[in-house]
Amino acid sequence: LALVHVDSGGRGHGSLYISDSSGTYYSKVLDNHLYSSQQSSDFYEVKSMRGTFITSVSVPDAETVLGSLVVTRISFDRGARWQKIHIDGCKGVGSQDDCALHIHGTLSVGAGIIPQLPASDAGAPGLILAHGNQGSVHTRLVDVYISRDGGYNWKKVLKG
Repeated sequence: LALVHVDSGGRGHGSLYISDSSGTYYSKVLDNHLYSSQQSSDFYEVKSMRGTFITSVSVPDAETVLGSLVVTRISFDRGARWQKIHIDGCKGVGSQDDCALHIHGTLSVGAGIIPQLPASDAGAPGLILAHGNQGSVHTRLVDVYISRDGGYNWKKVLKG
């Protein structure tokens, strides 16, 4: 299994491809995958849950200065389907994005946020710890979130 990011003309985002078991054939699994000019990505393979990946993508948003937002997506099936990360017990006041968890990684450094990268271990099945924030507005005050079931459910365990 190999994952490859193919950039879209140096704009910092592109497509993510995954190989078959032989590494010969590739299929596109995600558009608007973010990749910085420093050759880094927020792509994270969850070690405590086989086939689970977390990464950041760019989504259009006319209300922002740059015209897009950075949001986190998770896949539980080796990249075949990607979805938002929902926070347990969240009662958002606006859009569905109010209850989406954004996990901070290497790309957050450019926004002045110095997060600890997500943490998981094969010896602790299903356990993931991550720095993040709720909703689409990214702040420098990040909270700590935990998932005990491989990323399906998340709970804030430490504020700021």
